[in-house]
Amino acid sequence: MFKEVAAHAVTDGREMWKVALESPLCGVAPAPSANGKLVVGVKSSDGEGARCTHLQQIDLTTGKAGWKVEVPQENSYDSAVEFRLAIAGDTVAVSRSAVVSGFSVTDGRKLFGTSMTGACHPAAVGGGGAKSI
Repeated sequence: MFKEVAAHAVTDGREMWKVALESPLCGVAPAPSANGKLVVGVKSSDGEGARCTHLQQIDLTTGKAGWKVEVPQENSYDSAVEFRLAIAGDTVAVSRSAVVSGFSVTDGRKLFGTSMTGACHPAAVGGGGAKSI
């Protein structure tokens, strides 16, 4: 999973499809959206010291790459070597360096961004479907 995402058949392990990425992965949401869209983080380049700068959508049903967007800096301290991602509904949350941003899984548009507020700052994100107990 350095610069590609591949799907394999559960029954025999045969490769079903592969999506080549322009630069290395730096984060993957643990689960896709309900409609089979996965969002991954990718670095700015192959170079040593490259930072995570973009999100890439991948359709797990078709094996096709979808939108790709740059994650804008929320403040002057916002830089990351890796993204921590989580999908809930149609939102993918991107956590890094005490900052969280949210983007639409459908079209990649930015929905929100948070930065340090007083002494509090976000440390992680979670997602998935709602479960009743």
